[in-house]
Amino acid sequence: MRLGHEVRTGEAVAVKVLERARIADADSRARLHNEIEILRKIEHASLLRLLEVIDEPDATYLVTEHVSGGELFAYIDKVGHLPETEAAELFAQMLSAVDSLHALGIVHRDLKPENMLLELRQHGDSSGGGGGGPTREIKIIDFGLGALLPSADEVLTSACGSPHYAAPEMLIGDGYTGRRADLWSLGVCLYATLCGCLPFDEDDMEVLYDKIIDGDFSFDGCPVLSAAAIALIKGARGRACARRGDAAPRLGGARLAICLLYTSDAADEEDS
Repeated sequence: MRLGHEVRTGEAVAVKVLERARIADADSRARLHNEIEILRKIEHASLLRLLEVIDEPDATYLVTEHVSGGELFAYIDKVGHLPETEAAELFAQMLSAVDSLHALGIVHRDLKPENMLLELRQHGDSSGGGGGGPTREIKIIDFGLGALLPSADEVLTSACGSPHYAAPEMLIGDGYTGRRADLWSLGVCLYATLCGCLPFDEDDMEVLYDKIIDGDFSFDGCPVLSAAAIALIKGARGRACARRGDAAPRLGGARLAICLLYTSDAADEEDS
């Protein structure tokens, strides 16, 4: 990835350089074509915006908006874990973005903090008022493993993505829907932001898969979480695929996570 600038405006852009010599096999070419097709269809504040595709004899250049705040993964690693209100705000953005993908029949299949960039904004950037420290806005990236389908509920069979974020039905191999698999991955992301670690984190892949399939995780070692935060994680990461699907409409409202956690914070203050 390289930093560039738009000639007329001087606006910073990101340029992803894909050398043709490195995408010579059919799978790599298909993945590139797939990513470009998805990027051209999406439009959401929390999804990376494609500006231009430039094809040259030696390489393809994807020009996108420049996102200045680094990966969500690096931010979690730096601070340890996020306060519930901040985690809720970011999670609401994730939900809204992924919901917009699913409405287009697009499933991501590789949702994780490494594939989420943070845009830093000062309070009042858009409204002209306020002040204070920066807020962080999510930008979901890397659609190479995504799928453009007639419906996000179409049954898929190809396992892909990062094992630690994979839904159990994807690992079992009996078919899965991208919508429910994406929702599971978001639940793992929420756990990571709130706890600073992963719910399933084993070096041995066989042990890891068994724990994911069994839903064997706990909140031991996590900071004290509100009941609303725990319920939200369990709802997004419901072990039963159908139950997680039923939870999707309730979790799909972008403000729900914020409302739950802010309400919880207010209740905690009243009780103290």
